[in-house]
Amino acid sequence: MFKHLAVLALALCAGASVAPATAQAAGARRQTEGFYGSIGVGYGSLSVTCTDCESNNTNSMSFYAGAGGTLSQKWRLGAEYDMWRKSEDGFTLSVGYFLANATLYPSANNDLWIKFGAGYTNATGSGGGSSSSSNGGAAGAIGLGYDWHVTEGGLALIPYLSYDAQLTSSGGEGKANVFQVGVGIGYRH
Repeated sequence: MFKHLAVLALALCAGASVAPATAQAAGARRQTEGFYGSIGVGYGSLSVTCTDCESNNTNSMSFYAGAGGTLSQKWRLGAEYDMWRKSEDGFTLSVGYFLANATLYPSANNDLWIKFGAGYTNATGSGGGSSSSSNGGAAGAIGLGYDWHVTEGGLALIPYLSYDAQLTSSGGEGKANVFQVGVGIGYRH
């Protein structure tokens, strides 16, 4: 099912980038400036990589919230928090990514974007009592999406794909990586 959602989001991003949104003039990307913000929900696949363990993928809901400022028609800088969480049989696993992002709009003709991020991640597991463990480290991210403008007032639907990777591990243990596909809603995107 996850692969079907990823293909659907990629198709939405690609299809939306071919034709300008209804509120836009043909052949020109919407003019943006100043502050922007967005939130979204998706479905994510968590994989943990380590030297002495079996790599496993597990799927669950994922969320994000981001905000920042527009530098130019091609570049935006911002901050983002991505969260993946799953509870099962009394055990909860949470992975959060705190990221500084640079977003590139490569074409002046549409609202397709590519996002690059760097920051910190923390993975926490807790079981039915007082047992819990935590593992943090440096993180990197890359994403692809499209700002599909639905109103003249600056609201946009944002189909996206994102890959967040833990690059280092504070305890020398496993590293948490999340691939997610979803949709957000943005203001002044």
